[in-house]
Amino acid sequence: MIESVTVELDPRIPARIRERIDFDSQRGCLIGTGWLTDDGYAICSWEGKKKVRVIRLLWKLLTGKWPRSDREMLHSCDNRACVHVGVHVKPGTRKRNAIERQERGRTRGFRTYKKEAA
Repeated sequence: MIESVTVELDPRIPARIRERIDFDSQRGCLIGTGWLTDDGYAICSWEGKKKVRVIRLLWKLLTGKWPRSDREMLHSCDNRACVHVGVHVKPGTRKRNAIERQERGRTRGFRTYKKEAA
C-alpha cells in the first residue's frame, strides 16, 4: 500500500522533491511520484537540466558527488520508481546489474553471466 511519506526524509533533499516521494509500506520503498520515464524511472529537472533521474540526483545530494557515468543505479527491490538511495538503490556496473537480474530470474534472452568475485 502506497501512502503519504511517514518516514523522515533527509533534509538535504529539497522540499520540491520530498513532496513527490511516497512510502510503500509493504516493500519499504520510497517511490518517486513526479514525472516518470516510459520505462518507470522517476525524473525531475535540476539546475536547468531536464530529465535528471531522481535516484542519481539523490545520490549526489546525499553523498556529495554524482554517480560515475559508467555506473548504473541498481535496485535491490526491483522497483524502478524506488528512490531509496543507500537502502534499496546503489551504484554498480552494468555486469553486476545483469548478474543480479539473472539471479532473480528476470533475464531476457540467452546470455548468462558468471558470478563476480566478491
